[in-house]
Amino acid sequence: MNHDASLLHSLAHLARRLFPKSSYRRDVAQTSVTNIALLASGTLSGVVLARLLGPHGRGELAAIQSFPALFAGLTTVGLFEAVIYHARGDAARASRYATSAAFLATLLAVPLTLAGAALAPRILPHYSEQVVRATQVYVAILFPHVLLGAVAYRLRAANEVSPWNRLRLVPSLMWLLLVALAWGLRYARAHVLALAYLAALVSFACGALVYYRSRLDLRWRPETRDWPALLRYALPLTFASAPEQMEQRLDQLLIAILLTPTDLGYYSVGVSWSALLRLPAAAVSATAFPRSAALATMAQQRAFFRRAARLLVGLTLAAGTMLALMAPAAIPVAFGADFAGAVGVAMLLLVSQSLRNFALLAEVVVKTAGRPSAVLYSRWAAFVVLIALAPLLIQRSGVHGVACATIASSGAGLLVSARYAHRAFRAGQDRRGPS
Repeated sequence: MNHDASLLHSLAHLARRLFPKSSYRRDVAQTSVTNIALLASGTLSGVVLARLLGPHGRGELAAIQSFPALFAGLTTVGLFEAVIYHARGDAARASRYATSAAFLATLLAVPLTLAGAALAPRILPHYSEQVVRATQVYVAILFPHVLLGAVAYRLRAANEVSPWNRLRLVPSLMWLLLVALAWGLRYARAHVLALAYLAALVSFACGALVYYRSRLDLRWRPETRDWPALLRYALPLTFASAPEQMEQRLDQLLIAILLTPTDLGYYSVGVSWSALLRLPAAAVSATAFPRSAALATMAQQRAFFRRAARLLVGLTLAAGTMLALMAPAAIPVAFGADFAGAVGVAMLLLVSQSLRNFALLAEVVVKTAGRPSAVLYSRWAAFVVLIALAPLLIQRSGVHGVACATIASSGAGLLVSARYAHRAFRAGQDRRGPS
């Protein structure tokens, strides 16, 4: 008994030493656990949805969700980051700027919502009237995103990491519970699922705003004089993130416009399968930037990146080969026999994701060398290639043509970022002299 109590006391003491209250390490640990939970929730809901809806229904759901997603990120990206910048750790300033940013984002969301609702029938000509109407309503998801963004970034600006992580986890869990309920009831109607989630998210966003308003001193009236400062900070970030935001959904949107819901269902499953290959790049890049930035000489940085590149290439090739070998058997088992047609798409998207992994490391190189603008050029190059090739290849090869376009897009991004990485280190060597 005494031995057990002593062991528990030792473990508690070790936990306090490793993760003291309000420490950065504790914040990182909490955020990492939350990210893993989000990944697990998204993967599980994707598998259940595929088996519940089948290729056609899964394509309908992807069409409803992909179109508004193009606008959702552009409405809030950069604007709420400006809240953190201008707050500078001061709680009162954070509340003021969060309120101003929320009102400004709402004003931007209104024309985007109206435009999305008007364009939905033209963009989704191959879909039923129920799906089109659901898409027109689902575009309103911009507004709960704005409300939740105001609360979330107010929490982040004050370094309240625990409530921020809980806040961003709830929508994913709500979606998972909704999918589980639909599975239990065997209710396979994509447009009803989407609208039910929208209603749940609106309710949660309003509840979160009411709960946190007095606690965080959020106001009902914005300071319009803050808007120019918010926009000056936000617009460059929005411009930089626009190609990445649009590229994540543009391929699926093109399939929704030009092909059938079944094709989009196959492609969505292929995207889910290839997304597993992001994990090696996420692990390497997350540690590479702070480590490389701390090195004193260019020679040390070059040696570090050689090791990081070998590690990333090895991990990507090993994981990619394993996923490719498993795909013919695992995809029909995990997602259902009807998704056997997604195997070829998944294979092509694995190639695309491999190139993106390498491009991500090259972006770390240029950021370490003090050339962050190269990241912007790389992402815009990838987006331009995708938007140029995808409409052409989709007419010749269907959904596989879109996957090939993503390979060319990822390759273009890799070439640009690798070129800038090589030039950055070569310029650094010229300035510092031979190592």
